[in-house]
Amino acid sequence: MWIHGCRQDPEEFAAGTRIARFADERGFVVLLPRQSRLANSERCWNWFDRRTVGGAGEAAIVAAQIGAAIEKFALDARRVYVAGLSSGGSLAAMLALRAPQLFAAAATHSAVPCGSAYDAADATRVMAQGPRGGTDELAAESRAKSGGRARVPALILQGAEDRDVAPLNAAYLVRQFLILNGADAL
Repeated sequence: MWIHGCRQDPEEFAAGTRIARFADERGFVVLLPRQSRLANSERCWNWFDRRTVGGAGEAAIVAAQIGAAIEKFALDARRVYVAGLSSGGSLAAMLALRAPQLFAAAATHSAVPCGSAYDAADATRVMAQGPRGGTDELAAESRAKSGGRARVPALILQGAEDRDVAPLNAAYLVRQFLILNGADAL
């Protein structure tokens, strides 16, 4: 799963990262979901939508696409990875935290922690300033739902001088994955 960011489409994201060629050369499938302009005029994923934060909404739609791809191509469900950039990175993190049983690992770039915003205005503030807290609880809830068995290694990338997503967001996102994976005695 390779999830594009704002003002991108899957074709641009694939071309810029060369992921499709890489997948073809190595014999794996890459799913590139598309955000509709009807859902978001900038083609951003709505990671801040309450339904998506809860594991429904766009998170459920993309998770269903993963399930359909696993079935259609007879993929090894233990080898599904999720990665995304910006709003796509935030959705990737949301998927990994809300459905850890689906993923072997996750990677995000310039993403924000799950549950840090619940509307577009708050999302803009969180991107610029970081969350006001309350993100540990979502990770702890996801761990509890997994019976304490969740294990989703994560690679969190963030530019130190990113003008759109404050680097502080990466620290909160790392913390969420540490909690999800059982390192909650921080």
